Amino acid sequence: MISKIKKRFRKFREHPLTSANPFAALFRYVFFNVRHSLFNEPKIHQWVNGIKFYAQKGDAGIVPNIYFKLFDYEDSKFILDTLNHNDVFVDIGANVGHFSLLAASKKSKVIAFEPIPETYKKLVKNINLNNFNIEVLNKGVGNSIGKLFFSTEKGVMNSVVTKPNNNCVEVEVLPLDEILKNTNPTMLKIDVEGYEWFVLQGGLKTLGNTSLKYILIELNNSGKKFEINDQDIHQLLISNGFYPYQYIVNDKTFIRLDTFRRDKFNTLYIRSNA
Repeated sequence: MISKIKKRFRKFREHPLTSANPFAALFRYVFFNVRHSLFNEPKIHQWVNGIKFYAQKGDAGIVPNIYFKLFDYEDSKFILDTLNHNDVFVDIGANVGHFSLLAASKKSKVIAFEPIPETYKKLVKNINLNNFNIEVLNKGVGNSIGKLFFSTEKGVMNSVVTKPNNNCVEVEVLPLDEILKNTNPTMLKIDVEGYEWFVLQGGLKTLGNTSLKYILIELNNSGKKFEINDQDIHQLLISNGFYPYQYIVNDKTFIRLDTFRRDKFNTLYIRSNA
């Protein structure tokens, strides 16, 4: 426990929104975990842009916002600084709604996919709490129409499983091109724990749609369990005109990168003519 607290405190000292007062962030961290160890009931928390969300211990997809104020800082700020009411944000692997809620708070149209039934219910609760008009589907996204088994016991790490067991659920899966055939998306966020290649393979027409300007995708070697390398995904995006960038929050500018991010899980790709 002490080691975990020390690790968190180092993160608080590094984060742009908590570095000035890391002890306050540490207090929020300890208070939340002690409170929810005793009474693990969902509690409403106020967030940025007037957003509210439910959180309880185990909701790792959104709980860090309580300590850090805005987790996934660079990616979250990009959405807040860039999207507006003219944009369509597609959240593939929405979890309990971190990025969907941010995009909806900017008045963008949001289409969110969350295949795990229990997580989907929490996502819907957060959407309803804010009265956001988000199209949310309890479906998976893949390279073809069908069904896949997803794990259910790994929290934010739930993913497609190749060998069904007692801790998984069968979910309908659709290709991205089928889902978005009458939609012109502005931005995709893809976080599907290693299944990113298959999502993109089912969305090659979408990648060619010039309305699509931005792709935020998780590349952290988790595709190896499906015999997919991050470099393969990187090359697929490059071949479709998308290049990796770092967003400089303070200046609202961009630095073009040679490859995907290795200092963080998510990489922002931007269409060359965007």
